Order: sequence, then structure tokens, then C-alpha cells
Amino acid sequence: MQTLEEASAQRCHGLTDRRSRWTTCLHEAGHVVAARRLFGRAGGAAVFEDGSGVADVGRQVDVPASFKDALATAAGAAAESLDERYSPPPVPMPVPLEVAYPEAAGRLKADVAELMPDEVAIARWCIHGREGEPDLWARRHGWVQAAAQDFVAEHRQEIVDTAAALFGRGIVRLPALPGKGVAHVGLTADAGSQGSLPRGCQTEHESPCDRVVERA
Repeated sequence: MQTLEEASAQRCHGLTDRRSRWTTCLHEAGHVVAARRLFGRAGGAAVFEDGSGVADVGRQVDVPASFKDALATAAGAAAESLDERYSPPPVPMPVPLEVAYPEAAGRLKADVAELMPDEVAIARWCIHGREGEPDLWARRHGWVQAAAQDFVAEHRQEIVDTAAALFGRGIVRLPALPGKGVAHVGLTADAGSQGSLPRGCQTEHESPCDRVVERA
């Protein structure tokens, strides 16, 4: 029979797991909402059983090519601050992607391991083209971080709603904004009837993890 101490420890561990997953969901939601709002891109995100996650923001290279690209990269970490204001949704966590789609999730996690970390990508953008101006590196970094915080404050409800969907499903897709930018096919998921997110493009022979993403 489980002791009171064991039960308490198990409950605390479960709460920690939920909080860690929620922070990851906010991070990835920050990326995909930024890509959608800044470029009109479709995108998707996934979160794994170990608490890690990944987002497809429709970019084909690791180092941001513009200030807006750098902002979309920085929006992930900036969105984590919403964890202080918003709690995880009161829904059960879904079957892990590693269990539901073991082969596809394994391939996706292997791809994620090869991606450049956000902070490295931003640092390289700050230096790129200004290699001989070290005083400018820090200013560029400050500009993009401040812009990311402003973006998250302006779009926090959309970020939280997207993160909640991701928390409850493990994978989510946002459509491109009509008339803005070029649609990019990202991760797919059946959004069902929850919220206003659209039903995804999943086919009979394709798992939601079969799309390779561009940015962790």
C-alpha cells in the first residue's frame, strides 16, 4: 500500500511534469504564433513526453535572415514568461507522441537534436554582417528581445490558446493568414471541436509527426 509520503511525492512529480510541459507549450506556441502574425505562415508544434518540444515556423535555414525572423525565434523564450500569469489547462495529458507514433516521433526527435538552439541562432543573427562592430551585437540582441516581449504582450491570448491546444493534444497546427505571405505546410493534427483551431491535413497513411520541422 502506498504511504502518504509516497503519494505526496508522486503528486508533486505529476504537478512538476504538467508545469514543465506547459512552459514548453508556451514556448513553442510563441514561435508559431509569431511566424503566423509576422509572415502569414502556416506552422505547427509538437511536445514530447520528456518535456521537450519543437515548432515549425516555415524557415529553411537556421540563422534568421531578417529582424522579423529573429523576433519569431526570440518569441519562444519570451512566451515562457506567460507561465507566471496562466496555469496549465485542467485537461488530462494525451497519450505521448512517442507511444502513439513511435517511429515518426523518433525520427522527429532525432531531427530536433540536430537543430541550432534558438539562443545560438539569435546570437549569429546579431553578428552576421556586422562582424567588425562588436558594440552593435549587444544592441541588436537587446532590440530583438524587447520586440519579442512586446509581441508576446500583444498576442498573449492567441499564444495561450495555442499552447492550451498543444498541451491537451501533443501536436497542433495553425493555418496561414489569408492574403499575407505564403502558406507553409507544417505539422498536422486533428483539432477536433476544441477552440477555433482548424482541422488538420492528416491522411490515412500519414502520422502527424511525418513533417520535418525547421526550428526547435
